[in-house]
Amino acid sequence: MITMTDFTAAIKSQVATYLQRYPSERGALGRLIDQIESGGDLVGRDNMIGHCTSSVLVLNRAMTHALFIHHGAYNTWIPAGGHFEWECANLKESAWREVAEETGLTDLQDLPGLADFILDIDTHPIPARPSKGEGPHFHHDFMFLGVAASDFTPVAQVSEVHGVAWRALVDMENDPVPRNRKLYAKTIAALQLGSLI
Repeated sequence: MITMTDFTAAIKSQVATYLQRYPSERGALGRLIDQIESGGDLVGRDNMIGHCTSSVLVLNRAMTHALFIHHGAYNTWIPAGGHFEWECANLKESAWREVAEETGLTDLQDLPGLADFILDIDTHPIPARPSKGEGPHFHHDFMFLGVAASDFTPVAQVSEVHGVAWRALVDMENDPVPRNRKLYAKTIAALQLGSLI
């Protein structure tokens, strides 16, 4: 099991690498950077300052569609992901696990040339959920990029999500969710970086 010290060191390194690729996002990640520098728990769900989550934008093998789940609490379509599970070695492994739990996809793979590639880091506010004993807080979500190893018909795990579907990648360009629009531009750039399109 990973220790908090090792986890914090890994997050700090990942953020530094990410900001080398996207230096203009330093200001948007100020809250996360401050939290890393101050030490303490970065993943505990009871940390109402903020905690790290992870997700995966899953592409089909043809690179034409992306896998989305319908998040019931927020009534929106987003990539699969969730809170860190301590039995996982890192945020990526935890994100892979969430994909399997929410969509049934178990043969998720890295894209060639893009292993451990962090597509996006996004800090966003989460409203209070009294039913879960949670006050308002922030999520620092680390978005990875993956590909389904074979043709896959998603099946929503109803205990986790309200729906799951393949959606045309190109439709993300005009998606009503701002982060999905940002992910579209970053995905196209990443695929070109990996010489996959």
